[in-house]
This record gives sequence, structure tokens and C-alpha cells, in this order.
Amino acid sequence: MEKVKVLIADDNVPFCEVLKKYLSQFDDIEVVGIANSDEEEILLIQKLDIDIIITDLMRNHKYSGLDIIKDCNQLHKKIDFIIISAAYEDINLLKDVKYAGYIRKPIFDYSIILNEIRRVFRENRQVAISQEKHFKKVNILDKIINFLRTTRV
Repeated sequence: MEKVKVLIADDNVPFCEVLKKYLSQFDDIEVVGIANSDEEEILLIQKLDIDIIITDLMRNHKYSGLDIIKDCNQLHKKIDFIIISAAYEDINLLKDVKYAGYIRKPIFDYSIILNEIRRVFRENRQVAISQEKHFKKVNILDKIINFLRTTRV
């Protein structure tokens, strides 16, 4: 079974610890790290193999979660973001940003986060399989065309 590699990025340390403990119960989830600051998050993004980052959007740091998402989007990193935010207005900031999910705080039921992680990962898996099939078809067509070109008399 392939595990979803998750990074939790939030400046609320108790929230991160409880979420990590909850997610670690499941065989299909691997929490690869916790970042409580923007510097930690940036370092872990560079250092670790991550599928999904659960991040707060606004923080009182040099960079916001939004800044980090934009940077990853521009670098075309294959990381999906699930945003967790208490401010409803934050959704308006996301119009030009690629993200996979949005959950409003406060969260009393962590299964909401678990289900969102699984949904995002499952959808990405389906897209990857579809793209792989497409590339195989294109590759086969290229081989047929090359064969026909080389065998013409």
C-alpha cells in the first residue's frame, strides 16, 4: 500500500501534535514532518519527499502560508496543499493560487482532514494513471509512425 506523505505546517504547536498523533494511526498516511514556522516549512519542502502539505494560510511570520503556496506553484513542485484557516476572508486570497482543499477552523473532528487527504491523493493518483496511459499510447503511435517512415520504399 502506497502511503501519503504529509507535512503539517501550522504555528499552533498543540494542533500539529494532536493532528500528527491522529493521522499516524492510519496505515496509508505517513506524517513526514511538522513545521511550526515558515523557515521550517521551506526547509522541509526542500529536504523531504512530500505529497500533501496541510497548512494554515496566515501566520505572523516573515512568509505566510499563501507565500509558500505561491512559491511552490511557481516552481511547479508536485505538492498539493490542503489549507486550514479560521478566517473566512482568506478564501478570497486564493483566487490565483493552485490548492487542493480548504477546511475551516475550528476543527473538532480530525476525520475531516483525513478524508480530505485521502480524496486529494486518490484524485491525483487517478490523474497520474490517466497521464501514464496517454503517454504510453503516444509512445506506441510514435513507434508505428517511425516504423512506417523507415519501411517506405
